[in-house]
This record gives sequence, C-alpha cells and structure tokens, in this order.
Amino acid sequence: MPKENLVIKVSDMSPDQVGVMRQMCSQVVTTLEALSSDAQMAGPLLKMFQGLKDEYNSILVKLPPTDQVPAANEAHWNLQHFFSCLSSTNALLSYLSTRIADMQKNSYNSEALAAKITAELDAKVKAGEFFPKAEVESLCSAAKDLGIKEAAKKAQADADAAAAKATLLASRKQILTTNSLPMPENEEALLGTDEEFAAAQARVKQQTEVLVGFGVALNSEPIRKAWAGEAEFKNYADLLKGVVVKKTKADEPFAGGNTPPGQTIKPRLIV
Repeated sequence: MPKENLVIKVSDMSPDQVGVMRQMCSQVVTTLEALSSDAQMAGPLLKMFQGLKDEYNSILVKLPPTDQVPAANEAHWNLQHFFSCLSSTNALLSYLSTRIADMQKNSYNSEALAAKITAELDAKVKAGEFFPKAEVESLCSAAKDLGIKEAAKKAQADADAAAAKATLLASRKQILTTNSLPMPENEEALLGTDEEFAAAQARVKQQTEVLVGFGVALNSEPIRKAWAGEAEFKNYADLLKGVVVKKTKADEPFAGGNTPPGQTIKPRLIV
C-alpha cells in the first residue's frame, strides 16, 4: 500500500469522524496483531503485516482525543444555550404579563366578595343547613352532660342490680341451709322468680331424699346432683343402683361377726 494513501488531514475531520477513524484503525491493528502471532505466518507475509500494523499505529498516535472539544466549539455550544435561555425567559415574561393583566381585569372587589359570602352563610343558617357557633357549643355541652348523666345512671343501676342479686342469693342459700338441702354447683340456679325457686326447691328435696337413701352424705360433693334436671338425675340414680357395698362378716355388730339367718344387708353407698 503506497504510504501517501495513508496521509489524512485530521484538521478537516469532525470529532465524530475522528472517533470513527480511531475505531477503524484500532480494529485493523487488532486483526494484524492476530495474524502476526500465527505460527504459519513467516517470512515476507509476517514482515508485511508488521509494517501495516506500524503504519496504523502511527495514524492512531496522530489522532486527537475524541473526549476533548476544542475551545471554540465549546464556546459556540455555550453561546447557543445562553441565547436559548434568553429566548425562553422572554417567552415566560410575556406569558406572566398576560396572566397578570387577565387577573387584574377579572379581579373581584374584596368588600363585595365578603358581603356575598356573609349573605350566603346567613341564608344557609336560616335554612337550617348550618348552626351558629354559640348553638353548636350549647348542643355539644348538653350532649356531654347527658352522656355523663347516662353513664352515672347505668353504673348505679349495675351496682344496685349486683347488690340485689347478692341479697337474693344469700336469702335463698339460708333457706336451703334451714331445710337441710344441698347447695347447687352453680349458684345461678338459685336465681329466678319466687315461683321458680319454690318449684326447684321441691324437686331438690325429693331428689335429695333419693340420694340419702343410697347412702350419699348431706355434706358430700355428690349430694349436689340433687339439683340436676329430671332426666340427668334419673341416669345418675340408675348408676347408683348398680353400686352395692356388702358388709363382710367382720363388719357386722352381731356376736362372732355372723349375720343372722334370713337377714340381708341393705345396700348402701359409702361416700
């Protein structure tokens, strides 16, 4: 390749063209280096490739950096942007002037506007849509007082109910104790009307007698089953019928511990 064909006027090239030229020369140098390293390349071919690589390297050295802009180009770019900013500023001033003129043209008289707002509010107050501040404060205060009174009333009612309940329970427990009847497992069973308590008392008395007949002591825990409903108590009584404790001869009070002929031991449940 003739040497004069590689002469390039860099000053006539733009920065983009310089970048393209640098990239092309770099690719050529890389290819030549790969060819020169091939073991099969020797003699005249190797010498030619090395010469070409040196030529392209010399071109790369002469190329200016692509990341630097000449001072003139940079100044020109800055001036263009400065004039663009001035143009935008002028347009903004024109827009603001127009808007201010429109606002002045369509502005309301402050006194007339205040009077109009007051009239609208008065009309809504008269229509019952709004309430005067004094009336709102009065209503809120009344609601607060009413809430406090209602809360105190409810608290007093709850306390009275609790006291009445305690008195009723104490009275009915005393009745059970006087009549030798057991206490229920749940004292709520003692509540209810006088008629309901009288009916429950009669049922418990009858069922207590049944349990005592099976040998259940009045001061024992199982005696509380006398407060069970009729169906539940029947099942419990049937269960007790199957539990029979026979006394041994040593337990009998007769001489020698023998049971007289023809006498049987009454079954009883020892609790």
